[in-house]
Amino acid sequence: MLNWKNLTWMHLFILLLILHLAPLWIFTYFPSQDGPSHLYNALMLKEYHQHQNYKIRDVWELNITIFPNWLSHITLALLLCVFPAILSEKILLSLLVELVPISFFYFLHAVYKRGFLFGWLAFLFSYNYLLFMGFYNFTLSISFFFFSFCFWWKHRQDIQVNHLIVLYLLLLLTYLSHIASYGLLLLAISVTALCLWISESIHQVWLDRKTSGVTHMLSRFLLGLKPLVQFALYMLPAYFVFDGLLSAEPERPLNWESSRHGVDR
Repeated sequence: MLNWKNLTWMHLFILLLILHLAPLWIFTYFPSQDGPSHLYNALMLKEYHQHQNYKIRDVWELNITIFPNWLSHITLALLLCVFPAILSEKILLSLLVELVPISFFYFLHAVYKRGFLFGWLAFLFSYNYLLFMGFYNFTLSISFFFFSFCFWWKHRQDIQVNHLIVLYLLLLLTYLSHIASYGLLLLAISVTALCLWISESIHQVWLDRKTSGVTHMLSRFLLGLKPLVQFALYMLPAYFVFDGLLSAEPERPLNWESSRHGVDR
């Protein structure tokens, strides 16, 4: 017999995750605008090098460089190696829908635990407008934004080499999802770091204002900015990537959509 006293918020969270998957798997198709186009792109990527598809290689050139809007295509292409097309899209959509509340709960747990109740509102955004528009890459980037920011926040005071590896992996996933989310992520982390360490340094100087001279207060202020300098150094490659992308021409896995949709979403 079910004992309600033993139920926790985690049980409710898992139940809601399962319920949010139901619409995807009850119905045969998911009604998105660009979803079929993404699925077709992934199928072309999967079959590009097959011998019988030599005509494809005569018309389209495969671009395997690392650039945004790439992640959903390669994920679908890998899924298509194992599952049928409709099932592959359902698996990807399940990932998109589930990652939104998971990433937001993870974010709130690390950044603002007292606002934990607001995490339940994330379920309202699992089926968002962008998902129905078929902007799979941008929807992925939303979750990676929260995961990346949260990971940096948790380890900001004592970031080690292994932390940097994980952080840059998360940054890479965000970058491969969508350039807008990658830029906003860099902006959010940078502004937070500036506000955090400058305010801490000013606070320390303010506490010592009555017992220290001007020279000592200035030295104390500059010493308090040391974490900010370290932050700028280890984030410098991420800034260069963003700057290089803005100055470069837009890329895409294959160039067949250039006349239909412009830049992939």
